[in-house]
Amino acid sequence: MKESKPFIHLFKTPSGYYIFDVNTNSIIKTKKEVYGALEKIMRDKPLDTIKDETLEIINSLKEKKYLSSNKVKELEHPLTQYVESRIYNKMKKITLQLTQNCNLRCSYCIYADNKSINDKQRVHSNKKMSFDIAKKAIDLLINNSRDEQVINVGFYGGEPVLEFDLIKKCVLYAEEIAEGKDIEFSITTNGTLFNTEVIEFFMKHDILCLISFDGPKEIHNRHRKFANGEGSFETIEKNLLFIKKNYPEYMDKISFNVVINPQDDYKCINEFFVDYGYFKETNVRSSLIDDLFLDEKTQITEQYAINSNYEIFKMFLSYFKKIDPKHISPIAIQELESLKRFETNLDRREKLVDKTAPSGPCVPGQIRLFINADGNFYPCERVSEVSKMMKIGNIDEGFNIDQIKKLINISQLTSKQCKNCWAITHCFLCCKHADNGTELLGELKNKHCDIVKRVTDRMLKMYVQLAEIKKQYKVNI
Repeated sequence: MKESKPFIHLFKTPSGYYIFDVNTNSIIKTKKEVYGALEKIMRDKPLDTIKDETLEIINSLKEKKYLSSNKVKELEHPLTQYVESRIYNKMKKITLQLTQNCNLRCSYCIYADNKSINDKQRVHSNKKMSFDIAKKAIDLLINNSRDEQVINVGFYGGEPVLEFDLIKKCVLYAEEIAEGKDIEFSITTNGTLFNTEVIEFFMKHDILCLISFDGPKEIHNRHRKFANGEGSFETIEKNLLFIKKNYPEYMDKISFNVVINPQDDYKCINEFFVDYGYFKETNVRSSLIDDLFLDEKTQITEQYAINSNYEIFKMFLSYFKKIDPKHISPIAIQELESLKRFETNLDRREKLVDKTAPSGPCVPGQIRLFINADGNFYPCERVSEVSKMMKIGNIDEGFNIDQIKKLINISQLTSKQCKNCWAITHCFLCCKHADNGTELLGELKNKHCDIVKRVTDRMLKMYVQLAEIKKQYKVNI
C-alpha cells in the first residue's frame, strides 16, 4: 500500500540533516539514513531495503505527531470575520500623502515621470492634500482606534517637507484631539529641505524621521538626483552635519532607508555605513530596489552575492564575540533581526488547522492605512495607487469592507498551490503580488512563490546553523 507523503520540507547544512515539519512548525535534526528515506518518499521513489533502525526512527517521529500528511482543508484568513471590528476599533496608523510633487527624480522611484519605465503606479504631479482631507483623516484615526492606546500619523509624498505648513497644521490638530492617546508622528523624507525651523519643529513634537540615503556620493548621486539632474548627496550630508552639530539629541530620532541596486558596489555601500558616525546598528534598514512594477527587473550579480554574504558572515562572528562590532555594517545587522523575527514565528503547534491562510496579508487599512492626496484609501504606500483593485475606500465614503476581505484572502486565487506549499505559514506575499492594475490574478501571484520558498529555506538553514554553533561552543547570548 502506498503511504501518504508527510507534509515536510527537507534541508541540510554542514552541521547535519533536518526536517521542517509543516504541521507542527518544528525543526527536527535527523540521521542521514532517515533523511534519505524521507527524500525518496517525497520523490515517489521506491525505498527498496530500509534498515530497521531507520524505520524505528520514522515510526517514533510519527508517534510524536510529526510527519503527518495533514493539510489545510479550506483557505480563509483567520481575521476575515473580524475585519470590520479591526478597521473600526483597532486602527493603528495612517500615512498621509501630503503631495505628489518632489524636488528629486530618483531612478527607481514609484513616481517615475518616464511612463516607459513605470506606468503601473504613480507619476509626479502638483497635486497636494488639502487640510480638510487631512483633518478628516486624523479624525478617522482617532475615532477608529478605540482599542489602541498608541497611534501614529505618518507623512509621505512625493516629498512631504514641501508641504511643511500642512505638516504643522496636522501635528497641532492631532495633538489637540488625541483625547489622552499616545500619538506619534513620523515622516519619510529625502532629507534635502531641512532648516532650523523644520528641525526645531520636528524636535518639539518628537517626529520620527526616516531619510532615504543610498550610500557613498558616487552611488547615491547616480540614483537620487534633483530635478535639474544634479546629485543630492552633498545637500543631505550638509543637513546631517548641521543637525549633528546643532541638535545632536535629535539624531536619535533619525533613521535611514537604503535602497540598494545590486548592480552597484555592495562593498563600497557597506563601508560607507560602517565608517560614518551618524549611522548606528539600529537606525539603518535596507532593501533591494522594488521592481514589482518595473519592466526592467533587478539582476543580482555574483559579486554582490559574495560581498553581501561576507558581511553577514562577519555579523555572525560579531554575534559570537569573535570580532569587534564596530566593524559590522548596520545593513548586515538586519539579517540577525530578520532571523529573530523568524524564530518567533516557529511557534510549536499540534497541527495545521482545517481553515486558515498564508500568513502574509495584514488587515488592509488597520495596521497602516495609506490616504492619498485625493482622500482615497489604500492598504499601504507600497501598493499601486492607480490600481482599482487596491482602492479600499475614500475619506467621504468610508471603507469598502468587501474589497478588504477580498484582498486579505488572495490565497484563494491559488488554493491548490497554497494548500500544498510547505511554506504556507511563513508566506509573506500580499495583494500587490497578484495585482495587474485591473484584477487580481493567481498566475501573477504564483510567480513569486519560489522567492518565498527560497527565503524560508535560507532562514531555516541560518537558524539551525546558529543553534548548532551555540551548542558546540556552549555560547549563551
